[in-house]
This record gives sequence, C-alpha cells and structure tokens, in this order.
Amino acid sequence: MDKIENDGASVTFYADVKATGDYAIDLRYANGNGSAKSLSIFVNGKRVKGTSLANLASWSTWGTATETVPLAAGRNAITYRYYADAGDTGYVNLDYISVPFNPSVGKYEAEGAALSGGAATNKNHGFHSGTSFVDSMTTVGATATFKVNVPSAGSYQVALRYANGTGSTKTLSTYVNGVDVAQASLPSPGVSWSAWQDVSQSLTLNAGENTIAFKYDAADSGNVNLDRILVSPSSPGTPQSELNLLDNGSFERVGYSSAWTEWHPSGQALAFGVDSGSGTHPPTSAWHRDARAYFYSASAYQQSVHQVVNVPVNNANYKLEAWVRMQYATPTTARAEITSHGGSAIYVNIPNTGEWEYISIDNIPVTSGVVDVGFYINSPGGTVLHVDDVRLTKQ
Repeated sequence: MDKIENDGASVTFYADVKATGDYAIDLRYANGNGSAKSLSIFVNGKRVKGTSLANLASWSTWGTATETVPLAAGRNAITYRYYADAGDTGYVNLDYISVPFNPSVGKYEAEGAALSGGAATNKNHGFHSGTSFVDSMTTVGATATFKVNVPSAGSYQVALRYANGTGSTKTLSTYVNGVDVAQASLPSPGVSWSAWQDVSQSLTLNAGENTIAFKYDAADSGNVNLDRILVSPSSPGTPQSELNLLDNGSFERVGYSSAWTEWHPSGQALAFGVDSGSGTHPPTSAWHRDARAYFYSASAYQQSVHQVVNVPVNNANYKLEAWVRMQYATPTTARAEITSHGGSAIYVNIPNTGEWEYISIDNIPVTSGVVDVGFYINSPGGTVLHVDDVRLTKQ
C-alpha cells in the first residue's frame, strides 16, 4: 500500500484475538525517503501511540517496526494513519502486519469475572481499570472467578490489582482450577479506596482454559476491592491500557464522582457538564466511546475543570494529550493548562474549527511530585467546547 502522502491517509487492518491484553504487532514497511518517518496507530478508533519508521536502503527494502498495543477479545480495527496533528510525517509504503496468537500480557477485568457469595460490581471509586470494579468482598464466601487462557502449561505471574482502604493488611484465598493453592496478602497503603496496587503470585496453569478465583474464606479477612488480573510468563509490568495517569480521562464514569474538579466564578451558573451528546450543548457525539465533557452557556461565562495527579516518578517528563472540539462564538481564551509541576505554567490554545482536534503538550518537566492538568474557557457567551479522551503519560 502506497500513497500514504496526505494528512488523513490510512490503512486499517482487522485482527481477531481470543484474549484481551497487550500484543506486540509487527508492521512491514518500506521507507526510501532518506530519513525516518512516522505514523499514528489507532485501535478501535482510539489513537494509542505513534510509531517511528526508520529509513531503509531503498523503496524495495522492507523493514519491520514493532509496537505493543492493547487489543480487546474479539475483532479489532488497527489503523496506521498519517495524522498531522500528532506530528506525523507519513510518506511510507505498508505491506502487512503480524499479530501474535497470544498476548504478551493477558488482561482480565474483575467486572467480567463470575461473581458469587455477595461480590458485586461498582463504580464509586476512581482510577480503576475497565468500566467498573468488584466490591462487597465483605462476607465469607464472596468470590470472583476469572477464566483465563494460556498457550502452554507452566508457571505464570498473575498480578491482582486491588484497593484496600481499611488501613491494615487483608487476605483472600487463591484458587486455581478449583484448588486452594495460596493465600494472597493485600497490604493497605492508607485509607483511600481509589489507591490501587498490584500483588503478584506465581501460579501453575494448564495449557488452554483455566480458572483463577479469589475467595474470602473463613481463614481470610477479605474487605478489599478487586479491579483486574494480568497473566504473563514473566513480570507483566504496567499494561498499555493503564499508562494514563488521569482518573476518568474519557469522562465515561457518568453519575459518579471523579478526580476532576470544576471552577466557575461566584455568582455565575455552572457552565460544565458531562453527557453523551444526545441533548443540547449542542448534540455532538463523543470522540471516543459514549461520553464527553462540555463547556457552554448562552451568557458570558468562565469555566474550568482540573485534575491534580501525583506522578509515579518525580524529576521526569510527562505528556498531555486530549481531543477537543470548539465551535460558535469565539472566546477570549480557551486553552489546556499545565500548572503546579515545578515550573512555569504551560498553555496550549484550543482552535475554534468546529471539528474534533488532537492537542498535546510534550516533555512536561515535573519536579514537584504533582502536576495539575486542566481546561479553561472565558467566553462572551455561546461558545461550545467539548473535551474527550484526556491522557497524561510518562515519557
């Protein structure tokens, strides 16, 4: 495939996979330009990363670029796109992609597990993976049973992501294929139920399908929330789908509190909300999935929404990405904001194009241990701003 020469030019491949997780995908390409080129990778409509395609000897020389991306169980659309907003340079030829049969890290959400003994799903705490998590592990017998698939028999690292806001270590029993094999010790980092952490166990699994259950037995203390498990032949690390440091970055947890906080001047009506775009503000669909944030008032207004993040590594660089759409009355100010990171405030103005636009801030130096991510608008009235799929990642 050639002619990847204009902004928006793309090729979409479809891959069917059995399990959700991280897959190392090989792209066979040719680049005889004399310098490295780049493309964006979209998975199921969401931009997940960029890929750099090194220069090769000629247009008849083919190379391979490998990127690890998150795929969902079932059919996935994997698109390589020349996306100028993300700084892509295009001008390469594409041949094919290779997708491994098994993920390097399998990911299984707790809300997809078989729940019994009173265990249930909830969304009332932040920073969880997937659409929800499992709580009510509060009585003996409460159980979450995961069905997992592995390519061969052997020892696997299984990382359980959990929250324990009780202030003391709790335990659950670990069952593999119905057999009690270990007790998982689950320390508490404090009293927050939005602080998630992993505990890993080495478990012996059969080739093919297995069950892994976490159960509150009589000898356990339970009272923890469960988010997901990762299954890998080696230490799984952080999966691609969990690199975003923001809580509710796609605004999908509608009706529940999150780490986003809004501000508007005293005496002014609220000009911020989250919905699917089926109502007014105006009726514009979300960029990704089902919901997006909106800023709007018919009268003059100021409005902001912010989230403060404790970064995992201080004295490091971070990247902000977001999709924004602004239309109608031109505002005095509309921007993305980075503050409290240990340096001068960083602003990126939002264009008034009436279309979804990708914006980013690279190499944000964080030396304070925290970073404040926000969006601010000062409008004479009538301006509509939509924000979706906001991401903060370590570079």
